[in-house]
Amino acid sequence: MVASGMGILLSVNGLLLETLSFRVYQRRSDILRLFMAAILENVGYRQLNTLWRCRGMWQ
Repeated sequence: MVASGMGILLSVNGLLLETLSFRVYQRRSDILRLFMAAILENVGYRQLNTLWRCRGMWQ
């Protein structure tokens, strides 16, 4: 739980720094999609990726 929270925090902070520095994404809907992807990546995809890596090591 703590690792997921820390991952979300790092992803969102990185995204925030990028949007403030470079301003590539002008529409709010694009920025909102990026924030949602940053959160969803840390909730399910990373755990699934870890499972795949562990399974690959055992094989």
